[in-house]
Amino acid sequence: MRAERCYTLNEETEIRVGNCFFTRDDLILMYIDSGMDVLSLAKSLRIGRPRMERILDKFDIPRNWHAELTPRHLRVLRYIKYFQTRHKRSPTNLEISKALRLSPGCTNYHLKKLKAHGYVNWPRYSSGTFKLTEKGERWCRNAHTFNLFGLEED
Repeated sequence: MRAERCYTLNEETEIRVGNCFFTRDDLILMYIDSGMDVLSLAKSLRIGRPRMERILDKFDIPRNWHAELTPRHLRVLRYIKYFQTRHKRSPTNLEISKALRLSPGCTNYHLKKLKAHGYVNWPRYSSGTFKLTEKGERWCRNAHTFNLFGLEED
């Protein structure tokens, strides 16, 4: 006699694909943070694109995130938010690059892209004065809580 594992599916927060159960956070980790598009995520879960799009709609995960945010942009954005809440000041470019193990030039590129898309802002010729805009705050608030830069959150 085999013991069957009993698991109840919460229709609001989980989705079942085959024998696996996924939460919104799992899907965001696979989709946004790994840099997949809708089709490659659907192939990795072995489901069709229309079903994958319905799942993304159900969990309010944007399908067009590729147009603005890349996984590294999102990591830089979330690190700024993390640093501001922990240290009560904005990080410098060098602090961001050391924490995320990026070169300062690469970090500067990502910060300029985030500024161009309206996620962060800073006064000209000022170091370490990054401010998250309303759009950036909203993304950080709605982003999942997985800790991608290896630091503990309070």
